[in-house]
Amino acid sequence: MRRVVCASPAYLAARGVPQIPADLSRHDAIAFSSSAAQPEWPFVSGGKAMTIRPSAQLIANTAEVAVAAAVAGRGVTRVLAYQIAPELSSGQLQIVLPDFERPPLPIHVVHLEGRRAVARVRAFIDFAVDRLRADPRLQG
Repeated sequence: MRRVVCASPAYLAARGVPQIPADLSRHDAIAFSSSAAQPEWPFVSGGKAMTIRPSAQLIANTAEVAVAAAVAGRGVTRVLAYQIAPELSSGQLQIVLPDFERPPLPIHVVHLEGRRAVARVRAFIDFAVDRLRADPRLQG
């Protein structure tokens, strides 16, 4: 699962498109966090991990609020790719800094039966895994 930084095209037209993670210091950030702490956004540059602490103008406790604020042109936000799939498809948001994304998070399908799952559970798992692997928005 990709973690992406995104903003509305109108916001980017007005404020500029960040070219490197350090450029985020000149942008309004919309943090998505369950804590009140200032956010840390990890990136990779030249094979090395780095962390940026953007200046959060808004700290939302749900991804939906962060995404809505980004769509409204309030700033850049960092969420999981699937959380902005409709907004990406409609052009309301665009991804920035894709070359600096950390490796995608693994997705696990966990169920009680383990390898001895009944056929319908196994069929669903196979279906879900195939769909997840085929979705380009989730890949790095």
